[in-house]
Amino acid sequence: MKRWLWITCLLLTCMLEAGVAQAADLRILVEGLVNQRGVVRIALFTQPDQFPSGDAVRRINVETPIAAKKGIIVTNLPRGTYAIAVFHDADGDDVFARNFLGIPIESYGFSRNAEPGWFSAPEFDDAAFRLSENARRKMTIRMQTW
Repeated sequence: MKRWLWITCLLLTCMLEAGVAQAADLRILVEGLVNQRGVVRIALFTQPDQFPSGDAVRRINVETPIAAKKGIIVTNLPRGTYAIAVFHDADGDDVFARNFLGIPIESYGFSRNAEPGWFSAPEFDDAAFRLSENARRKMTIRMQTW
């Protein structure tokens, strides 16, 4: 009887361990801010049809100045494929500002430093990267202006 109880406990423990998703940490460095005013807005996406301005799985707003910091740490991300969109909301109005022609007037950036197309953001696949279980990954995003 004790043997069956021990085997049952061992099997249950193994099943619970297998079902627990391991989380990963991501360190995001933002380079090339034009000034130290406003807020840096970071959004992480897992769905191509939402990138870069739809429903993000995680949004982070970082008050500037952040140049002296060692980056933004995003914790407890499940493994998977992600793409990041960043913009420097220099005036702090929570809007990605554009001029009357639709050209961005605030700086922006994407994971893997993906280049935008003419009057469009890059494709999800161009900015996408894999995040593994128990990983500690570093992503440097270079801000761009149009």
